[in-house]
Amino acid sequence: MGAEVGKVVTSAHGKGGGGTTTLAVNVSIAMATSSAGTVGLLDLNVEFGNDAMFLNLRPEYTLADLEKFSTEQVSGDPEIFNRFITRHHTDVRLVVATDAPERAELVTLPAVQLAIDRLRRDNAFIVIDTPASFTERTLLAIDASDLICLVTSPSLPSMKATLDCMKVFEKLGVAEPKMLLVYNHSTTDGASIDQAVKFFGRPPDFVVPRSINLDHAANSGRPLVESNPPDAWVADLKGLAGKIATVLQD
Repeated sequence: MGAEVGKVVTSAHGKGGGGTTTLAVNVSIAMATSSAGTVGLLDLNVEFGNDAMFLNLRPEYTLADLEKFSTEQVSGDPEIFNRFITRHHTDVRLVVATDAPERAELVTLPAVQLAIDRLRRDNAFIVIDTPASFTERTLLAIDASDLICLVTSPSLPSMKATLDCMKVFEKLGVAEPKMLLVYNHSTTDGASIDQAVKFFGRPPDFVVPRSINLDHAANSGRPLVESNPPDAWVADLKGLAGKIATVLQD
């Protein structure tokens, strides 16, 4: 019988600006500080990743630095990869792709696969924050996922891009139970839930409200789920984290 490995949830989106990274970071903390288990967070945005900034962390190594080590070193000494993990005080274990856009090409598919494998080995859950593109790295994350959280904002451009993503997932053979459609009110204006249902032909699996405190939290490097627990948004966010954990454990 094989060893237990962590469950992978990928946070995906078709258009930037919809709050996908905010949700990925806050969900990770909500899961790590509950009884769900340890959480690894992998920022796969190889050009403009923000997870470290949102957590006020400064990783010593990124996946682009794996080239400094031989394959034999990394595979033969599990402790080497621990240098690529930066722990948040909530015990979220962060791994980032790069620290500069010009280093994006140094993040190879084997490096991404190694990060996923190592995080799965040592954590109950892994949250992968992906960019709004279907690169080979993103496709690798999707293939490794036990669940995909497809995040859309209420704007028409975001909703259209989300619908396009759903069509791509269908072509990739992603089963419907493997995907949660998350409607994130990241703007003060936009389509209503009824309009979204009509647009997508289905209701969202989860609706996240807008909070006026989110921008301050992002700028302070303290995610809202820990900096302002009484905020109503936090209760809904914890509900999303709980739903994700439940789906992954079924």
